[in-house]
This record gives sequence, C-alpha cells and structure tokens, in this order.
Amino acid sequence: MLSSISPESFLVYKAQKIVSGDFYMFEKRDQQSVIIMGDSTGHGVSASYISLMILNILNRVLKFSFYCPATVLEMLHLEILSTTSLNNANPIIECADMGMCFIDHEKMTMEYALARGKGIILRDGKVIQLEREKCSVGAQECNEIKLKRNVINLLKGDQLYLYSDGITDQFGGPFGKKIGNKKLLEILKSNSSFSMETQKNFILKELASWQGNYEQTDDISLIGLKII
Repeated sequence: MLSSISPESFLVYKAQKIVSGDFYMFEKRDQQSVIIMGDSTGHGVSASYISLMILNILNRVLKFSFYCPATVLEMLHLEILSTTSLNNANPIIECADMGMCFIDHEKMTMEYALARGKGIILRDGKVIQLEREKCSVGAQECNEIKLKRNVINLLKGDQLYLYSDGITDQFGGPFGKKIGNKKLLEILKSNSSFSMETQKNFILKELASWQGNYEQTDDISLIGLKII
C-alpha cells in the first residue's frame, strides 16, 4: 500500500476501458521503499496483458535487486524481450514507459530511473524535473538498454509525483487541446500547500473540468507522495 510508505500520499488511477495498460507497484522494507509506475503502449487487453507480465517479472526481479532502479529496469527489459520473442510468427511488440524510485527514508535519499516515464519533485513550490531516458522498457528495437543511476537528496516536505502520459494527453479545454505538461505542473504547484487527499480531489475536479464532453484519451495514472 502506498500509505505504508507515506500516509500523505494518493493514487489517481482511471482506465480508459474496462482494463488498463497503466500499472503500479509499491513495496516497503524497513526504512526503504520502492515505487513503480508504468504505462504499457496500446490500449485495452493487449496493453493490460503486457502490464500483468511486467508485474509478474518485477515480483521475481525485486527479490534479487531491490536497491537499484536502473538495474531492475535493465533486467526487466531483457526478460520482456525474451518472453515476447518466443512466438516468432506473431511477436508481441508492445513495450512500457516506466519510472522506478528507491527511497531510503533513513538516509533521506532517492535513487531513480525513468525509461520514458515522467516524474517531478516539488520543493518549496519549485519544480525539480526528474531525468528521463529516451528508451522504453521492452522496446523491440533495443537489444539492451543502459539507464543512468540518478540519486537525489531528499528534504522533509518534498512532494514526489510520477504520472503516465494519459493525463497530459487528455483533450479538452475551450479549444479541444491536450492539457499538456505545463498545465499539469501549474495544477500541482497551485495545490502543493494542501494535504495529499485535498490535492487528489482538486486534481480530479480539474481533469473532469478540462475533459468536459470529450472522451477519455488514454489510461490516466498519477502518484503523489510527501516525504515526512
């Protein structure tokens, strides 16, 4: 549960269809936590199949490499390629944009890797953009991926957000345009002084207002967590 990592946290998770290609995983061991957010390409059943496969692989991989997000995502990439290439006649070509964060609550550090995933930290109203790699996990055109090991020192009160592109790609507003990253950051910044539960409610209202009568474009996921 996300609340076991921080009671000041929330999850927005809205599937476009009955099943979702977005996925997440939370785990805490003593003073160390892992947060994973993923967005499988495509929609519906095919994307959810990839998501379930990834979650199954992650459960196994995390037993051996809990502490290094870059290593976990690199291992996951190879496992996906191995699994999806078994059927040469009809290979599965889906992949996933992912972000993984490892938080050491005692040392107040966070190591992370983003394989096209999206994430920020809000600190005193200022945005710290988490570095992203350009490759997706499981992308067929990459035999292997090498991800940078990013480490950031945390401060109490920092607010971490990981999100899928479904939220920024949602069409709506007065001109039928995507909400975009800039608008999302404005929403997050303007509500950062409130509790995480209040933030979640306001974000959902803003999304509904922006979407209006437009159909939901994609699966939508957003994780918010405050360092306490």
